[in-house]
Amino acid sequence: MVTRYAEKNGAFEGRLDVLRNTDTVMCIGANISRSHMVAGFLFKRNLPKGTHLINIDPEASDLDDLANIALKTNPASDLALIRGLQAIIVQEGLGRSPLTLPNADLLIDQAVSATGVSREQINHSAQMLARSISPAILFGKGITAQGDENLVKELHQLAVLLAQWTANDLVAVHQRRVKQPGRHPAWHGQCF
Repeated sequence: MVTRYAEKNGAFEGRLDVLRNTDTVMCIGANISRSHMVAGFLFKRNLPKGTHLINIDPEASDLDDLANIALKTNPASDLALIRGLQAIIVQEGLGRSPLTLPNADLLIDQAVSATGVSREQINHSAQMLARSISPAILFGKGITAQGDENLVKELHQLAVLLAQWTANDLVAVHQRRVKQPGRHPAWHGQCF
């Protein structure tokens, strides 16, 4: 599923070093503490320095205690949640790239209904992501095992919304802003 999406829209690969500089990590469909301990180490060491963590998992996770926000969603509600996050970001004018969602209120209501998570929690998560300078979205088998290409597409769209990229420029699922001496800041992307 991820491979099919990458074949259609360009490949995307992850680089662990971006986790050293991210200020907000959204982890969805992955228990990073168990499945990728190196990735977990890289961002967890920055949590005491102010890095925010949004952990989205229907089951209890080691990351819940470390997270600023731990969303305990209903199983198989990830797509509705991601669309709800997008809708809030668009509705509040927090997106860094243009996206029109004429049915934003409906998408938010569907996210609340499908996930079992309050609108306030989804809103707080969307604002935390949108207001960060270098957000990272980490996803794992909890996403890919669903076999839904739309799920990866919507994660990709969320990453585009959080960055200043167009879909043609995007090569990854999460991004960081890098300031180079004498040059304008540039967006670089990666995914896991």
